[in-house]
Amino acid sequence: MNVKLLYWGRSWGSASKSGRRQFEYHPYCQLEVCESGHFFMQTDHGKFVLQTGDMLLLPPGTGHYVIYPDENNKFYSLKFESSQAPAEPALILNCDFNLWCIKSLNFCHSEDARHAMPITNDNREIVEGVLGLCMKRFVLKSGRQRSNEPEIFKKIRDTVLFSGAAINVECCAERLNMSAPQLNYQFSKALKEYALSPEEFTVKKLIDQAILYQIDRYLEFTDFSLSTIAEQLKFNNVYTFSRYYKRLTGISPRQRRRSGNHPQ
Repeated sequence: MNVKLLYWGRSWGSASKSGRRQFEYHPYCQLEVCESGHFFMQTDHGKFVLQTGDMLLLPPGTGHYVIYPDENNKFYSLKFESSQAPAEPALILNCDFNLWCIKSLNFCHSEDARHAMPITNDNREIVEGVLGLCMKRFVLKSGRQRSNEPEIFKKIRDTVLFSGAAINVECCAERLNMSAPQLNYQFSKALKEYALSPEEFTVKKLIDQAILYQIDRYLEFTDFSLSTIAEQLKFNNVYTFSRYYKRLTGISPRQRRRSGNHPQ
């Protein structure tokens, strides 16, 4: 995988929260890395939500602009040429590899570095090495998703990213521009095509799975209070949030945070 770094910058706050939003296009790849907080990336393929530890790859020619909901965010933006890239934008959620990439990028600049940062002989090798590894994961992930996961699964998970716990099967169907029976039909059809068990996978279970994944990321990778996490994920209150989590996992959010391990 050959990559050539053209630009890298680091920002925080809501610098472009106001003003006219227009799609930007360019003939090279762009990698957005959420160091902390969250922000939205609108593309001509749809909107993506990036939270702490997430990475979004935009292939050459992808129209995009960023939306900062508040000032509690830090992120990297890297523009580069690559010998390979997925055909469409690809998102990799928070994982140990992503966190390692962020730490590696942090190593290449001072703590308060912001906006466009210099490309030197010393940092180019590290940053391009990180980009090369990222691109391999994005290309492999893109291939796996096309062959191993129904597209309707991805659409449901993406919908939950925007709606949090405020969503149910009916709301999910509405956001996907279909009725609940149509969503259930598409889901059942995908289960048959991919030989998946309807006992393990239902629309409701997939929604719960996506919500739990977001909760676990907050518990493991942030110091947010349980009340703040409940608010971020649109639960009515912290008590509803705690009951929901314990009902599905068998442990409380506080126990999950103390253990540092994902529930089985």
